[in-house]
Amino acid sequence: MSLPKHAQIVILRIDEEWYRPMARSAVCNVVVSIKDNDIASGTWRESRCVLVCRRYEDSHSGALDGTTGSYLVLVAVQYNPDETPYEALAPGSSKRSFLPGPGEALPLQSIVLHFEGVIRVEGGLLSVSPRKHYILFSTKSPPSIQRIPWPASHDAELYEHGGTRQYGYDSWVLNEADFPWLEDPDVMVCSIFWFRGSDVESWITSDGRAYFVQLSESAYSDTNTSNPDVVGDDAGQYSTTSDRKGKSRAHTSLESITSQPSSQWHGTCIHDVEVPRWIQKRRQVDPQDSEANAHEYNQPRRAVIVAVNSRFSLIAVGTQCGTVEYTTFPTQEGAPPKPQFWVPGNFELVVLAQSSPNKPEGQVFTIPFAKSATTGLHAPIPQSYLAANWPVRYSSISSDGRLIAIAGRRGLTHYSSTSGRWKLFPDEMQEQAFTVKGGLLWFHHVLIATVEVSKSWQIRLYSRDLELSNQNVLYREMLSSPVVILSLVDNSLLVYTADSALSHYLILPTTDSIELHFCGSITFDGIIANPNAVRVLSWLIPTAQKQLGDPADDLSVATVLMMVGGQLVLLRPRKSGDQEVSYDMQILADRIEFCWIHLRGIGSLENSLWGFDGQSMRVWLNALSIEAPQLENSSNIRQEVKESVNIPIDFYPLSVLMDKGIIIGAEHEITTRMNLPFLMFRHATSSHLFLHHILLFHLAADQVREAVLFASHYQHLVFFAHALEILLHTVVESETTTNDEGQEAPGDVLRAVVEFLDHFDVALDVVVGCARKTEVTRWPRLFDVVGNPKSLFETCLKSRRLRTAGSYLLVLHSLEQLEAGNDDALRLLRSAVEAKDWQLCRELLRFFHSIDSTGDALREALAQPFMLDKPETWKMATVTRSMEPVNFTPEGAVTISFKTLVSAPLSLTTSIEKAFGSQPGSLGIVIVRDLPPAYPSLREKLMKLAYSFAHLGEPTREKYADMKSRYSFGWSHGKEIMNGKPDTLKGSYYANPVVDKPSVSAALQNAYPEYYGANVWPENENGVEDFEAVFKDLGRFVFDVGCKLAAACQPFASPYMTDSSLSLAKLIGSSQTTKARLLHYFPPSAENPLPRDSEPIDSWCGFHLDHSLLTGLCSAMYLKQDPGVIAPTVVSSPSPTSGLYIRSRGGDLTKVSIPPDCLAFQTGEALELATAGRLRATPHCVRVGAGQDAEKVSRETFALFMQPDVDQQISAGETFGQFSKRVFDEHYKEDDVQ
Repeated sequence: MSLPKHAQIVILRIDEEWYRPMARSAVCNVVVSIKDNDIASGTWRESRCVLVCRRYEDSHSGALDGTTGSYLVLVAVQYNPDETPYEALAPGSSKRSFLPGPGEALPLQSIVLHFEGVIRVEGGLLSVSPRKHYILFSTKSPPSIQRIPWPASHDAELYEHGGTRQYGYDSWVLNEADFPWLEDPDVMVCSIFWFRGSDVESWITSDGRAYFVQLSESAYSDTNTSNPDVVGDDAGQYSTTSDRKGKSRAHTSLESITSQPSSQWHGTCIHDVEVPRWIQKRRQVDPQDSEANAHEYNQPRRAVIVAVNSRFSLIAVGTQCGTVEYTTFPTQEGAPPKPQFWVPGNFELVVLAQSSPNKPEGQVFTIPFAKSATTGLHAPIPQSYLAANWPVRYSSISSDGRLIAIAGRRGLTHYSSTSGRWKLFPDEMQEQAFTVKGGLLWFHHVLIATVEVSKSWQIRLYSRDLELSNQNVLYREMLSSPVVILSLVDNSLLVYTADSALSHYLILPTTDSIELHFCGSITFDGIIANPNAVRVLSWLIPTAQKQLGDPADDLSVATVLMMVGGQLVLLRPRKSGDQEVSYDMQILADRIEFCWIHLRGIGSLENSLWGFDGQSMRVWLNALSIEAPQLENSSNIRQEVKESVNIPIDFYPLSVLMDKGIIIGAEHEITTRMNLPFLMFRHATSSHLFLHHILLFHLAADQVREAVLFASHYQHLVFFAHALEILLHTVVESETTTNDEGQEAPGDVLRAVVEFLDHFDVALDVVVGCARKTEVTRWPRLFDVVGNPKSLFETCLKSRRLRTAGSYLLVLHSLEQLEAGNDDALRLLRSAVEAKDWQLCRELLRFFHSIDSTGDALREALAQPFMLDKPETWKMATVTRSMEPVNFTPEGAVTISFKTLVSAPLSLTTSIEKAFGSQPGSLGIVIVRDLPPAYPSLREKLMKLAYSFAHLGEPTREKYADMKSRYSFGWSHGKEIMNGKPDTLKGSYYANPVVDKPSVSAALQNAYPEYYGANVWPENENGVEDFEAVFKDLGRFVFDVGCKLAAACQPFASPYMTDSSLSLAKLIGSSQTTKARLLHYFPPSAENPLPRDSEPIDSWCGFHLDHSLLTGLCSAMYLKQDPGVIAPTVVSSPSPTSGLYIRSRGGDLTKVSIPPDCLAFQTGEALELATAGRLRATPHCVRVGAGQDAEKVSRETFALFMQPDVDQQISAGETFGQFSKRVFDEHYKEDDVQ
């Protein structure tokens, strides 16, 4: 064994978590440079470093005797606290100007490296993972996992506790018989990761799959149990995994090459990758052939790195394509991520991206997680503390939210929101003398901290009111083992330590101090396999013990709740004949990420247990009363207990607000902008009502009384009626679904719900609200149980609940139960007039107008005596008589008649408000129907001319391109930027159909050639002879309809305009900037392929806003060129997904179809600016989907942009010309306009 020549050690990275003596120097770097060799990686364990070196044959000079090999270079690391490697060069006065960053205040400490030797590894070294007592590595030929012990000269240091097992050389060859859990046994282990905190080992194999693995060595179980060091690092836990057929079976053991016949690897696949069939059929090549491997296929989803978050049982798998598997965060170049890790606190994942040829510097990404509901207060941590003690490891907030405490690498500090001040240790020596280990808790104004001081462990009590110092510690309690977790229940302090013992202390305040009274402890040795995996600790005390018992005896009767890893566990006490207490473990659920326990809940929520499993909230009501199921076989582990209530939620919960009946949490939102080549991500809060879930549990069990008592605690909430409405709707829908499946409907649940509702005043509102949100076919079942809606209407009328009666009136009309002559509606109208509820009166008049198209019902209502003696009713009558009903297309777009637009435009105010308003359901588009008969023929002529022009030769088309106007006149193809790249999917022909040559000054023409240039028309081109005339005719027709629509919009738009003197119709009618765009979407080709179904809707033409006031749109026409036919044929859309997509004001995506004989108009961004955002522009995109013969079909359409003149001011300090300049700069390259 010898070190290769020219070896020079220069850099090594030290991790403070693994090497405690170096905790004061967070990072120290040493570089290793070995001539004629490649440093594959460097890693280390405890006080030793392992450098992986590969030696290659030099084919040019013949050096290194023509051999290849891999080496493990062993370097000892020695910490010297008394020596400073170098002094700071900056003068002492610089400290007044420059402050150290987090963790940079302490000086670097000296480290000495000693070379120990080199181990040559045969077979090609792939990955190394050093452990405390041995080195684990993988080789290429043969594919194997091997283990060797550290050199024996350091046994005294490594086995300082004595009596440990000695390791020999072991080797495990990968094959199907010994590793049956491998998805493909013909692989190599490329990477080995070991996560010390969770004692989890992960492998990444050459096929891109990732596995969780663990080595079980049962032959040494007695030795391992007696030695805590071995248990922590090497002892495996037996498990059962599933084979490829899904059958559960235990893994067979693998015989070691040496003396360990029972060593056995267990594993399960956590990231599966399917290799394409064409890759599987490729011929095999020599792995050493670099030329053959140059074109080797790399599966995009193959795993390259694994990071485990032990706190949340979360795995982040970095893949070849640059994504993180728990959620997708693609890099721009698609480069695979480098090693990733969770920062202290496990709330942020740090990912280092690979450098790419065009960006060699690489990038570091921090991916955040939602932390807590109490992040509203921003209180910067003192710089002096953060500089010396970063990172922050523990934090705690008091129950009233006023006190905060944090602890970093050393010491602690706390903050009061009342005074707005932090308190620090005045004596830095006292602060640096201890480390918080286990947690922090507030008990009123007293801070409870578990600390480590000189290899001993204590519980300390500090007062917020006193200065932080050792002399002001209120109380100290010595412990024999490190603390894993703390919990506070009332005045009981629960302390769980690393020796798997739970200790109970009572906090006893006195007149001048406070102390802890030790009540007893119990050990869970043999029950909890890994004490460090405990993340939640609490207990539940029986009611009798709470009221009558001695608090010091709580430990013997308490049911202990723990979350061990992802398992939610109850430990039930059981006394034997000699009064000795033993515990039965009961696993409530697995894969739980968070849990809450409410010891003083409301009603049936007292002692309830809430757990989130990643998909739903699982609730166990009164966990103390859960019946213990029978033992499985002869073990003490009982089967899982089904939850009482399961609440599906689509966001991540952060807290349960018991007094509000709400689960509150966080979800992500992704937004896009046209001028940005990336998505914008942010967190947003979300909430979910849980009242109806709890009520449904009680009512399904026929516990009406319990449900009423529970609901009575929430009936003061403003959304209480809404929660009951959700409850009733859920039951009605579920019973209907059950009937549809041919099963017997549980009608008793609906009857129980109705009986329950009768106890509350909002019952009538709940029933009618549910009915109006339910299909009419389900009303008979609902009112069979609730009662006749006519009787409910009369009840509302008598009790003067007029608005509720109005809702029942609509139900009676739908069920055709209204009396002849509309007596019911007239009685309600009379009552509304007497109550001066004018809004209800207006709605009733609209109701009369809607039920009788002749108007007789409305005239009869207006002729009633009670309608003639009040001025308010006359005003309503005038408005109602001129009102036009709102009509919709099947997709939900508002449609109006052209005849009404001409004869009575002001009667369309309601329709326009519905189309262009800010309601969530408004689409921002209106369809104009009943157009003059000349329109369809004009549309067809121009669409076919667009097709003919697009099929002219490219040199011919480019003759009519006007570069000086930024291609805003004449032909344009591939000049506009869409989705960050030139738009070659469509060609456009721009012209002003209203004004051929604008009459403006030369200065304006030079400043804004995009609007005031001259039209460009084809001349003497075969097939497009009538292009100019037809273009102008259709453009002027759309312009005329648009001006009429603008006049009709004035009553609606005027209140929103920033300048009340502006008239929308005048801005459009007098403008010389009107622009028409004739579009030709080329058929799909190799250069312009159709989007796949999995691609986003806007992958063909991205979501965008028109920068006009109003935009007129013609229906698209699809043309197909058949062989042997000169003229194209009009065909239907080749795909049902093709067309115009609009995002409504509420964010919903809607496909809007424009009939061929109709026009559509939508709002633009200039109108949004002119109204200061009150009238929003319409986000839209165009998608051309794949279909039969789609590669032969083109899409033609026509749009007219109606906008003001460039000098018209549309917002504060900005004219339309300035605004449009910004838009052009975003969508056109600078090179194209020079």
